[in-house]
Amino acid sequence: MEQLTLTCIKKTGYDAIDITSYVELREKYKNLPGTISDAKELSIVSNFLIDIGAETKLLDKLRLEATLEARTVTNNINAAFEPYIVEMKEMKTITGDRILAYNREQDRIARQAQERLEAERRAEQERLDKERAEKQKDAIFPEEVAEVKAKPVPQFVPMIGSVKTDSGSLGTVSVVSHSKIQAAIDSGVREILGVKIYQVWMFEVIEASQVPKEFREDKISTRRK
Repeated sequence: MEQLTLTCIKKTGYDAIDITSYVELREKYKNLPGTISDAKELSIVSNFLIDIGAETKLLDKLRLEATLEARTVTNNINAAFEPYIVEMKEMKTITGDRILAYNREQDRIARQAQERLEAERRAEQERLDKERAEKQKDAIFPEEVAEVKAKPVPQFVPMIGSVKTDSGSLGTVSVVSHSKIQAAIDSGVREILGVKIYQVWMFEVIEASQVPKEFREDKISTRRK
């Protein structure tokens, strides 16, 4: 064991290290009693523990002395490299921040472009809708108005009841009320029996006899002989 220890230490290149006391302590260890049987043996073993503590401190001192030069060189090397390492860390941080700023700016530009395209799309859709509505108005309105104006509007239905007089007859007829129909259309009604309702909020009575009672009013009618 002693020879092995000496060989390992010599391989490090520190042949000047004195480990004599360590070798002596190893010899004392061999002669220690395997089992403590009395106070004398207890004293021997106790003193050996004290010697171990002292030898441990001595070896640690020798180790520090032996590594002092190496540790000094290592510290000097680290100190020489430290400024470059610090500078590279700073450059890395700054470069990373620039990349992050660029990516954020590109995201902002992309969002603005998307918003602009969406606004243009909505504006174009509104323009097309307005243009389509104008075309429908131009296509429907003149013809329907002309059709309504060209056709006579039958307003009367046969006389409900009459009284004959010397000069003719007097009775009540059910007349289609344009004002009632128009009021219904204005309120949202889009279908009335006997009435054709146009998309431009106009209407034409096509069959007076079918128009419901709520869209009629009674008037006095006379007929001469």
